[in-house]
Amino acid sequence: MKILRTLILITVLGLSVFGYAHPALAQVPAPDGGQVPRFEPGDCPVPIPQGMVEGTDITCGWLVVPERYEEPEGNTLRLAVVIFHPAGTPEPDPIVFAQGGPGGSTIDYYTQVLPKSPLREHFTLILFDQRGTLYSQPFLFCEEIYQEGIDLLPVDVTAEESEKRYYEAAMACRERLTREGVNLSAFNSVENAHDVNALREALGYEKIHFYGVSYGTLLAQHLMREHPEALRSVILDAVVPVQGNFNLEAPFAQNRAFNEFFSACANDAECSQGYPNLEKRFFDLVERLEKQPVTITLKDDQSMQSYPALLDGDSLVSLLFQTLYATELLPILPAMIAETEQGHYGLVERIFSIIVFDRTMAYGMYHSVVCAEDGQADLSRYDYSAVRPELRKDVDVSNRAFLKLCQDWGVTALDREAELPVTSDVPTLIFNGRFDPITPPQYGETVSRTLRRVYQFTFPNTGHGAFSSNDCADQIMMEFLKDPNQAPDASCLADQRMDFVTPREYISLPVMGQVLNLDDRLTLPAGVLGVAGVFLLTLWVVYPLGWLVRRLRDVPFGMAPLSHYLATAAGLMSGALLWLFLAGWVTAFGVLVANNNMLVLLGMPITARPIFIVPLLMLAVTVALLAFIPAGWRRWRWWNKGYFVLLALSALAALGVLGWWGVLFSGLAG
Repeated sequence: MKILRTLILITVLGLSVFGYAHPALAQVPAPDGGQVPRFEPGDCPVPIPQGMVEGTDITCGWLVVPERYEEPEGNTLRLAVVIFHPAGTPEPDPIVFAQGGPGGSTIDYYTQVLPKSPLREHFTLILFDQRGTLYSQPFLFCEEIYQEGIDLLPVDVTAEESEKRYYEAAMACRERLTREGVNLSAFNSVENAHDVNALREALGYEKIHFYGVSYGTLLAQHLMREHPEALRSVILDAVVPVQGNFNLEAPFAQNRAFNEFFSACANDAECSQGYPNLEKRFFDLVERLEKQPVTITLKDDQSMQSYPALLDGDSLVSLLFQTLYATELLPILPAMIAETEQGHYGLVERIFSIIVFDRTMAYGMYHSVVCAEDGQADLSRYDYSAVRPELRKDVDVSNRAFLKLCQDWGVTALDREAELPVTSDVPTLIFNGRFDPITPPQYGETVSRTLRRVYQFTFPNTGHGAFSSNDCADQIMMEFLKDPNQAPDASCLADQRMDFVTPREYISLPVMGQVLNLDDRLTLPAGVLGVAGVFLLTLWVVYPLGWLVRRLRDVPFGMAPLSHYLATAAGLMSGALLWLFLAGWVTAFGVLVANNNMLVLLGMPITARPIFIVPLLMLAVTVALLAFIPAGWRRWRWWNKGYFVLLALSALAALGVLGWWGVLFSGLAG
């Protein structure tokens, strides 16, 4: 399975896929007398965050800009804009945010993050979807590439065949977009930088603070070159230098990140004890899966359709690469490798489902921007001999395919000046992440050399993008924004470290990955568990109801056999314990989800162990029930016999499901 062909620069690997509608794919002719650029108020493209009021706390609309700034009277584009107004006294300069990719949606991600950010207290926060991305018009989505990725899921193909099919899908997308009137050469970083300045002018601000992550940092450097007068300060988070080619340099960055990850675990006493020889075990697993791939199931949360997918060694390498992006996932990566090694694929299925079925990525914009920026290169300059064999085995095929696609994508290359390092006096804050798999800390150091007023920090426990995923980074950013001309207080960095989750900290429950993935394979056992649980509860109704009926009819209460009372007590306890356990499990699950605790991907925290002792108590009570039934068999009436047999079978069925899910004896683990 070749899950990803391109290295998409995303900042966070979330746990859900959000639905959306594709905006109309068309340029808009400039209206007679209409000023361009201009801001037009409009409806918000996303749900209003809870507790906010549209028009008071949040304003939305469109930035209408020229398709090409050198042709101001030509066609126009409509860029979606979302503005969060400050809760307190506003600072004069707003913060404009730019997402990565290129091709990612700023609005889709940051409308989930910023409503709770302390930045909202005094800063106006402006989000805009860059030209070609999700909520802007046109949205350069490539259904052809998306569908080709799905078609390849169950297929074992060579790198050459994978690249060939990707190329054909990309060219089909290009032809369609061109037929629909899209000028692909209009989607590049320089035009994008002009859009940022146009946004500032249209909203009436003298200067702005600009935050960019991943590709957003590349855009920021073009903005610093093209419109330095617009900037009060710049924050570069996970830096992409204008003078580099991140696509061709990706194997070096990936190799460095893998080394950092495995060495971090090896040098951590608890991690190395919990996961000894992790590096060797991972690459042994890669080799094993490459020889004997396994079939896993991926779930599209939007269509609710399931797809078989082949998990081979290359896919596992891709998985680790992708998860190193997400700071929130870093602590559980050793556990993820260990779980996968044991044949537990629920977590793998969940993460790959998020990646594969992402419909927010604008591949048309990605290729237009990247090919204009880096589409011409001399491959002989790149020596990958120091990169691990597992990470470089298909690099020549991939690089040639990348340059071939860019050649045929047919966009105008940026001027050579665009590749020169940016020199600037604008106060700049740089964040680097130790485990960043695509924009290593040395990229930040490279960019900082030509910036005269720069403050740079590397976090020892983050991946790709520090803001919003690290409290210390948020604190430093806030300090910087208060006074960009002064070095921010970064004392919190001294307390930062990488804390990996070890086997002693969680109860392994592979079924949790299936639950989060809404796996169809859970339907039958969940149904059995539900029916059994409901039937066990009937005793709580039948027994009191029988007593009440006898009382109302003045039927004398005879002395029943002791076995009857014991079986009744065991039945009552069995049902009560089952529902007590399910209630506790669901509650603990809800708490983890509400707190965005990534342990939910693995199982439950060890503090939840008392909950998982309950199934063992239910097992003991059920054994007792099975013993009491034969003891009273001769003296029971036929309906007593039948009813208690069904109760016992229900308890056994419930315990069987819990055992199948790996839950029954989980309270004894660790």
